[in-house]
Amino acid sequence: MKKIILFLVFLDSIFSTNAQIPLQYFTAKDGYDAAFDQVSNIFIEPKLFFLGAVFMDNEVLGQLKYDFKTGKANFWIYGFVDNFDTTKKVVVGTMKLFTYMAQVFDPEDIDPNDFPYLSGNYLSDMNWMDSDSANYYFKQCIPYLDFVNSNKQPIAVNLGLFFNTDFEDLPANIPVWAAYIQLSEQGEFISPAVNIDTREVYCSYFTSVNDYISKINNIYISRNGDYLTLTSSSELNTLDLNIYSLDGRNVFSKVFTSSSNTENIYVPFSSLHNGTYIIIAKNRNNMGVLKLNLIK
Repeated sequence: MKKIILFLVFLDSIFSTNAQIPLQYFTAKDGYDAAFDQVSNIFIEPKLFFLGAVFMDNEVLGQLKYDFKTGKANFWIYGFVDNFDTTKKVVVGTMKLFTYMAQVFDPEDIDPNDFPYLSGNYLSDMNWMDSDSANYYFKQCIPYLDFVNSNKQPIAVNLGLFFNTDFEDLPANIPVWAAYIQLSEQGEFISPAVNIDTREVYCSYFTSVNDYISKINNIYISRNGDYLTLTSSSELNTLDLNIYSLDGRNVFSKVFTSSSNTENIYVPFSSLHNGTYIIIAKNRNNMGVLKLNLIK
């Protein structure tokens, strides 16, 4: 509590001078204790299921970001679940200003359900949280290394540590550090990942969303209002349908089974914000991708 009071006093002096707070960079592992201490005040048995870096401009804190050269960030977020009651999840933010400071976010500000959670799988090994070590393995992905050395500013970034549930190119249920880095408005992106347990590195690079789409087109997808029509030359069988925003968030997911080669699936597009989305439909043998520019 004393730290928070001192911090508020310091903030007041910062506001009075219209200056920004000079946050320090640190690894995700170094900031974990402050986050854990904070969430321990509200959870009986807190367990970490996700951690990630934040990329945004803040009026008071300045630019919150991850340093691609060092693997450190000046603001980390940690997703916790209460092992005593797994319906309870929160996100805690940690920064360093002479000392580590943590805050529990209101779900309306940062919803913990937006982050990948695999029931019963927790990030219990402290060594997994070494973000600088993960960045070392990221650099074995040559497009990522080239990007780091170029000093270019990305359009959008998602980066974190979690148990894999969504990335089709990676084995399921493994602890991964993964990043999605959009390099241009045309959709050029790099996606390095490392199995932090085995240190196996995965690397994806596409010059555009269309480059990615052109490689797979066995299931055809079209939209009509709040419905998607999925068509294939064979039975659809059991199919996974997922919709992602360009920052990598999964905004819709559905699994269904069909003995037909065509299905109309309801998707609440009217509840989504305007923007570009990637729709991926996949069964055991085929896959289809649609880039959708949603304008309402």
